[in-house]
Amino acid sequence: MRAAVRRGRMLRECLEGLDGQAVSIDFSAVSFMDASGVNVLAAAVKRAHAGGDVAPVLRGVQPTQMRILELTGVAEHLSFDSDEGVTHNDRAAGTGAPR
Repeated sequence: MRAAVRRGRMLRECLEGLDGQAVSIDFSAVSFMDASGVNVLAAAVKRAHAGGDVAPVLRGVQPTQMRILELTGVAEHLSFDSDEGVTHNDRAAGTGAPR
C-alpha cells in the first residue's frame, strides 16, 4: 500500500511539473489503482481545465480501471487513446462491447 501511495505522489509531482504540456499516460502495465490514483487524475483534470490546458490522455487502460474511472465520473473528463480494446468513448458512442 505504501508503494501505491508513493507512486501516486510521484505521478502527481510529475504532472504538476509539466506546466500545461500535453501528456499521455500509459496504463498498460498498471496492475492496481486505488482512490489515490483516481485523485491524482482528477487533480490533473482540474488543473488542466483551470489553466485552459488539455487533460492527460490515458492509453492502455484496463477494464477494471476504466470501470473505476467511470463510476467516479473522472472518465468523462479524460481522453483515451487505445490501440486495442474498448475505450470510454466507444462505450459512450454505443460502438464498444457491452459491459
